[in-house]
Amino acid sequence: MLHDGYAPPSPLRDVAANRSVDQLAPDNPLAAEMAQMRETLEDIRKRIVPRTVLPEGVKHAISVLRNVIKHNVGYLDSSDFDLLAEGKASVDHLIWVEQLRSTWHERQSAKASGSDPWAESNPGGYSDEPPF
Repeated sequence: MLHDGYAPPSPLRDVAANRSVDQLAPDNPLAAEMAQMRETLEDIRKRIVPRTVLPEGVKHAISVLRNVIKHNVGYLDSSDFDLLAEGKASVDHLIWVEQLRSTWHERQSAKASGSDPWAESNPGGYSDEPPF
């Protein structure tokens, strides 16, 4: 419930109040201190980066897409990781991409070592060398 004398904040009223404080500042030490505090607060506001809050639906969509990519990491190639890491990605995202790339490298190494039956020194006791 709002009080009878409530007036919603307005930029025009704020400018008028700031101007009247500035006009009083040379004569009134309290007004001068208020003006200095206002300037300090404005400096702080300019330095603070506002945090953006992602809606839950967007967070869920990102999580699902990451899980799909992670599940299908075997189908990716090295250029896909460059695509995932380009642009203004967050540090957390870049860390995730590098972890995914590491998993991909491990799987590629496992494929390479396990898929070549001739890579072993003595595969099943058979050899390409003639017996004599």
